[in-house]
Amino acid sequence: PGVSVEVSVEQGAFRILTQFEDRGAEHLEIRGNLRVKVGLGETIALNLSLNDGRFHRSLSDTLLCPAACILFKSTIESKRTESGGVLTDFNFNVDVPPLRMQLTGLDLGILTRGIGQLARRDAESVEPREELELRDPDAMRGHRGIQMAGAFAFQGLHVLLADDRRGAQPALSVEARCPSMGLELASQQGLPSRWSWSCARDALEIEVNSFHARLGVWEPVLSDWRLSLTFRQAPLAQPGR
Repeated sequence: PGVSVEVSVEQGAFRILTQFEDRGAEHLEIRGNLRVKVGLGETIALNLSLNDGRFHRSLSDTLLCPAACILFKSTIESKRTESGGVLTDFNFNVDVPPLRMQLTGLDLGILTRGIGQLARRDAESVEPREELELRDPDAMRGHRGIQMAGAFAFQGLHVLLADDRRGAQPALSVEARCPSMGLELASQQGLPSRWSWSCARDALEIEVNSFHARLGVWEPVLSDWRLSLTFRQAPLAQPGR
């Protein structure tokens, strides 16, 4: 039998940092009411819901999204490999109800750098090495790795891109919906990561409009497009192999 723990947090915050070494640097922050339920057993089950989420830029307190709700469910399982390492299987589902965001070029730059910082984190444990050796001596004898598989469902996303060089004047409007999007990632300590991201056939619906400042009207760029997308990144072959 496992143990179940449920925690509610009012106005909890998650930060997307551009520099892990400088916590005072400009960053993006998601703040809202969190409800977390964790089931502990051979497999860890994690359910998280965010309500009344507020997405903003920290130092200037610029509001990017006034209200967001996210439902997140996942399972985590660690197992020993034949080589003596530890492999963590992480499976998750994310459901995002319709939401509206307003971003500038500065916000996109911060978001891109923040995601880049996260992507460069390797498969090392955040637990201090000496504590890990005491708790699980075998864990240090082999490589550690992670396998991740997840599904996203965006019920509706409206992003308004503004020109920060012109007083945040509207420039581009992007509306998208994707009820079925998949992500897979494999990372092992000391080896390059592999990942893939895909949408089911005709699952991604997108519409793009640009703002004509002189006439004060929106003009269509892409109208009611339905797409199937697949992105893959794999390690480059080594010379002589």
